[in-house]
Amino acid sequence: MNEQEIKSLNGSDARAEESLGSFIARLAIKTLVCFFIIFSLAAAVLSCLFPKAYMNFYRSIGLYGKASMYATVASMMAEDSHFGDCNGSCEYSSFLVVGIDCSVLAGDYERLYELTDKYLNSPCHEKRSAIVDAKYLEGMGNNYVALSVIYGYDDYVHGERIRAMLESGGEYASEAESDVNEALANPTTATLDMLIAYTDFGADGLDEERVKTVYQAYAEGAKNVGVTSDGKPDEKKIALKSSLLHRVSALAENLCSSGVISQSEAEETQTAYEDFIKSLN
Repeated sequence: MNEQEIKSLNGSDARAEESLGSFIARLAIKTLVCFFIIFSLAAAVLSCLFPKAYMNFYRSIGLYGKASMYATVASMMAEDSHFGDCNGSCEYSSFLVVGIDCSVLAGDYERLYELTDKYLNSPCHEKRSAIVDAKYLEGMGNNYVALSVIYGYDDYVHGERIRAMLESGGEYASEAESDVNEALANPTTATLDMLIAYTDFGADGLDEERVKTVYQAYAEGAKNVGVTSDGKPDEKKIALKSSLLHRVSALAENLCSSGVISQSEAEETQTAYEDFIKSLN
């Protein structure tokens, strides 16, 4: 075998090795792609079958947007089996609560509106909110500052619904204006949270005299809420009063900024809240 034939043979072996290596590389890439496709499909199927598990997982690692998405899916799956006479301990309202709280943290206002609207249209929402408040009362102990901020979950949801609508803008904002003005005609404690959320964006579109009247009524009424039962401090009544005073204080700050009430009036309300909290220590 001459030198030229040897070189030719070596070249053929090199090309064969190169071809084999290229084939293996292509096969590995295709296998990897297939694996990711199958894995993604499996994950998608599992997420549809077990949205609660995904909701809890993403919530635990702080991915609140993802958690709220799976909470929405879970609530949709639970809604069909939800009864009108529910006592508030159902999975349906539980998923909505998680979804609402995670949507707030994620700043997903479109989803927040969807979930708050569903929650407030659920026949058991007030009972679920009472369960949430009871857990707050149990968990906060005598931390009345923290309790005053979070107590009153049902009213809080009313406020977050208005906030979500205003953040979304357009027709949603117009609907928010209409809803708040309607609430002012027959005010409840939820009206305070709706007003706080609305006046965070200003007081345009509201009947300012009516707003002032409602604010003053609740500011004065909150001061007169009793906090004892049978002569002993009642933790639930204390939580209610501290929450009301905190909310009228927050509303007072917004109304002062919008020129609806005076600085001195706002300061008087804020002092009433601070003095009450100090009296509990």
